[in-house]
Amino acid sequence: MEVELIDYTPNAINKIATLANWTHKNNAERQPIPTGENAQCKKLFKHLIKVGHDGAFEHVNFTFHVGEVSRALTHQLVRHRIGFSYLQQSDRVVTPNSFITPESVCKPPKEAFVACNHNNSYFKQHMIDSLVKYNTLIANGVPKEDARFILPNGYTTHITVTCNGRSLRHLLKLRLAKGAQWEIRALANKLFDIVYEIYPELVEDLKWNLK
Repeated sequence: MEVELIDYTPNAINKIATLANWTHKNNAERQPIPTGENAQCKKLFKHLIKVGHDGAFEHVNFTFHVGEVSRALTHQLVRHRIGFSYLQQSDRVVTPNSFITPESVCKPPKEAFVACNHNNSYFKQHMIDSLVKYNTLIANGVPKEDARFILPNGYTTHITVTCNGRSLRHLLKLRLAKGAQWEIRALANKLFDIVYEIYPELVEDLKWNLK
């Protein structure tokens, strides 16, 4: 899995705190958004986190590029709709060339499954066979957009994701949880680490959920 921060709102903590403060001022009383370290903004920001007043968080944005993940992951990811924008690899044009193998598949097989060979070999052979059949369909004139129906969800894709601060926090709250599916939880951990490095105040209250 590859996760890269492409772009983000600078001075986000001060911006969020100041915009929230403006809601309690008339227009003439508005103060400009401070630059650099600002103790008053940090204090107000922590208060917003504590009381759950996160409307101003929608006015800061992050753009990530997520690569070498399965279609199974992106099917889950795009369920996060409000405050998210996506651009994903087109399977109508791009032929997949790798797949994700779940850790559980690499465990020793149960006795009843031995006849089908080791789980891992069984899984990998199926993935390879599906790609061979996909290429055979294309060689016989089937368009890629139709041949792709034969491919499993485990084949890799990449996706660009833009989200606001409020939606990002919502995703992390859900996907860092112990019961989240392992691949999207791994993505949530990486997103947390990236954001924590630049704006620890934005996500530090979610630390308890990390792996």
